[in-house]
Amino acid sequence: MLGNIPTFGGILPCGGHVDTKTCTKCGETKPLDEFYRDRAARDGRKSYCKRCREEQRGSPRQIEQRAERARQVAQGVRICTRCGVEKSVDEYYPAKRSRDGSASRCKECCREARRVATAMKNPAAAATRELRAARIASGVKACTVCGVVREMAAFGRNSSGGPKSQCRECDRAYAAGRRTDPEYREEMRRYAHRRYSDPNTREHLRAISRRCQRRRRAENPDEVRAYERAWSAKCRSDPEYREKINAKVREYRKRPHVMEQRREYRRAYQLARYHSDVRFRLRTRMSAGCRAGLRKRGGLKAGQKFFATVPYTVDELRAHLESQFQPGMTWDNMGDNGWEIDHIIPDAAFNYSSTTDLDYRRCWALSNLQPLWWRENRIKSDNLVDPFQPSLRLST
Repeated sequence: MLGNIPTFGGILPCGGHVDTKTCTKCGETKPLDEFYRDRAARDGRKSYCKRCREEQRGSPRQIEQRAERARQVAQGVRICTRCGVEKSVDEYYPAKRSRDGSASRCKECCREARRVATAMKNPAAAATRELRAARIASGVKACTVCGVVREMAAFGRNSSGGPKSQCRECDRAYAAGRRTDPEYREEMRRYAHRRYSDPNTREHLRAISRRCQRRRRAENPDEVRAYERAWSAKCRSDPEYREKINAKVREYRKRPHVMEQRREYRRAYQLARYHSDVRFRLRTRMSAGCRAGLRKRGGLKAGQKFFATVPYTVDELRAHLESQFQPGMTWDNMGDNGWEIDHIIPDAAFNYSSTTDLDYRRCWALSNLQPLWWRENRIKSDNLVDPFQPSLRLST
């Protein structure tokens, strides 16, 4: 009888081949094709034949078990084989060999089993962990540097959100020692530059900083206000400290990416204000025209504000132009394809090179300014309607 002789994938131990096997349930000897494959078995086949396997699967108990598993999978739950409690699949570790992809025991039971196994292997370490857990539960913790048992508020938070192993005092002492090390400072500077040079990382770090600041303000508003008042008082009362802070700010603003950010912000801000603020638009256009007029004559405005060089204000200019508006003129269509500020006597007819010249005041006087449609302004150009005598420069 070959059915009771162990074979290995249809091969006898002595080297011969066998094509049959005896089912351990029904006792019949059948060809190997009547048995399902099983890589874990020594002969590569299941111990039950296919018919017995199908009969076993069709039993009421098996049918009930499969229906229960289908319900659990549909509802996203599973019954732990250790504690017997039905829990969500999120409470189970993933398992590649499992049919539904999750372990048979829940995370809590797995952790408890690991604790028991570790306690059996290393009782001293288990006792230390139990003592630490008891301290944390009671709201205290021992610093691993100074060894003092302190309240949980005396410990900072690590990256995972739990308390650090050393207290804040030891953290500050360690950080103060590191900050005085030139090699460490240079290493941290290079590391920060590498991280901050990536736009995605830079934006991510800024978002984290903003979240931390908002959370701190929400949790401790009085403490934050007191710190800001103390810092402002120190800046006002200590000139050396204020100069130190200003020097750091100036150095920071000289960085290429910071300069580019400030330029982009300034452009966007001025463009938005130009389209929304009439007074700002008037100041901008008058200042640009004055600068261009001086530059083509070899002069400079030298940083002077335009309305500081003329005997009227921006509000007076606005009222003067509004009183001469033609039908259809509004402040919204000022500029390209709209109306423009025109010199009645063209700017090219005047002879000036500085803001103190007589012709400069005559050119930019209110009586010489009027609103004019841009097409009419192009046709008029620098043509004189009436005779005009500019001031003469006499060499001495």
